[in-house]
Amino acid sequence: MANDSRDRAQTFGHELIDRALSVGAFPQMGRIVPEENDPAVRELMLGDYRIIYEVYLDRGVVYVLRFWHGARGDPDIIRTSAQ
Repeated sequence: MANDSRDRAQTFGHELIDRALSVGAFPQMGRIVPEENDPAVRELMLGDYRIIYEVYLDRGVVYVLRFWHGARGDPDIIRTSAQ
């Protein structure tokens, strides 16, 4: 049972990372984060987790800002200084 939990945690971690990496190819695929109401700050969901990221289309750059479990309430979003 413990190995199953560890294996599942590792698999889920890889899924989170893969999902976050997917925004490099499709940066506007996520919805705008309601707390920020800025089209540059977007999120994808994976299960109960939010992957919050910031998009700079003019530079072709995406920064992952936060992985956040929904049960923890609203996230503190610290944006990059690359504005």
